[in-house]
Amino acid sequence: MTREESGPALLGQGDGCVQACSASILQTGYRGWIFSETPYYSQRLRRNGEDCVCLARQDRTALENMFGGKERGNNVGRFKFAVCEWSFPCWGELAIKMAYEAGFDGVQLGDGGGSMHAYPLRDRRVQEYYLQAGSDYHISFPQIHLYTLGHQCYYRSRLDTLEGQTCLESIKQGVIAASEMGCTSVIIDGMRMNNAAKRQHIFQVAQYAVRIGEEYGIQIGMETDMSMEDHISFLDALDGKLKLCFDAHNPVMYGTGYPPDMIRTLGKDRIDHFHVKESQANEDGFLSVETPIVLLGEGCTFLESPHRR
Repeated sequence: MTREESGPALLGQGDGCVQACSASILQTGYRGWIFSETPYYSQRLRRNGEDCVCLARQDRTALENMFGGKERGNNVGRFKFAVCEWSFPCWGELAIKMAYEAGFDGVQLGDGGGSMHAYPLRDRRVQEYYLQAGSDYHISFPQIHLYTLGHQCYYRSRLDTLEGQTCLESIKQGVIAASEMGCTSVIIDGMRMNNAAKRQHIFQVAQYAVRIGEEYGIQIGMETDMSMEDHISFLDALDGKLKLCFDAHNPVMYGTGYPPDMIRTLGKDRIDHFHVKESQANEDGFLSVETPIVLLGEGCTFLESPHRR
């Protein structure tokens, strides 16, 4: 199905982004992790007294229906459905317990505050705390996402500044923590690199991350809002050593491409794992960072406004 053949539809309720993306993921032959990034702590999502676990359980069911139900050829064993730690009101054991109660297989860890809290995931007691909770609730930790570093915006700082040096140190500490905790990959940020100079800068950051990752046996993934062409040239320039945390929402949010086509073109070998979430468009039919996230299957995230097609 091409962009021209598929009109706008509700995500999860037709040939819109999530269901179309699930078809594309199946076509690529990808096997692995698919993460919900819905903010279950959001008061906007709560109806009729539903709590975080109830909301998360609904998304877990939606993921199974979209990616692994009978209509998809019973592909449940091909995928592992998981959730981001920051989707819950609190990080740590409570988030892990909630993920378990919702039926997820894994949790993508945040960085526990990163440089703001002296890299807590390097602390042996903190590591043991997480690993014990994972064992108790049968939850895997396949990745560490450098969540705090992304929100500090230090990825965009010159490398000869204190902020730039903190960026590189945060990556190194995250990679070492992943190697000590049995996580297979660390996720860095490549968002809003919207000109050649910015892309060259983040390329240098990615080169450093890949080098440190190789040293410790950790795959580096990147979440980005680049266009298809920039994705491919960026990844290929690193000889396939960097992979994507492909967020199917980002191309729609930032207007950089049509996610199902991007997934098929990129192919499984360039993708480490997927993030999925949905939004409601505003009253004019557009998306922005202010438009609310909703549960999977309840979005109206159009690829472009219907009256402009």
